[in-house]
Amino acid sequence: MRTGKTTRPASPSRPFRAADHLQSEAEVAAYIEAMLEDGDARAVPVALRTVAEAVGGMGALARKTRSRRSSRRLACASLCGHEAVVAQKAE
Repeated sequence: MRTGKTTRPASPSRPFRAADHLQSEAEVAAYIEAMLEDGDARAVPVALRTVAEAVGGMGALARKTRSRRSSRRLACASLCGHEAVVAQKAE
C-alpha cells in the first residue's frame, strides 16, 4: 500500500528570471510592449534592466545598439522620471 510520500526530496527551486527566456529580438520587443501596456511607469526600468540582462549586460547592449554611455544615462533617467538629470543634460 502506498502512502503518497515521495522517496526522494524535491529538487530545489530557482527564482524566475525573465531575462533567461528572452531569446530573440521579437521576444524582447513583445516583452517591452507588454510592460508598456501595463501602464505602470515603475515597470519600464524593470523591463529595461531585464532586457539588458538578456543581451549580456549594459556593455553588450551598448555595443549592440552602438550607443554612448551619456545617451543611455539620459534615456534611462527620462524613463525613470528623474527630471533633474534630464534638465541638467538639456542645458
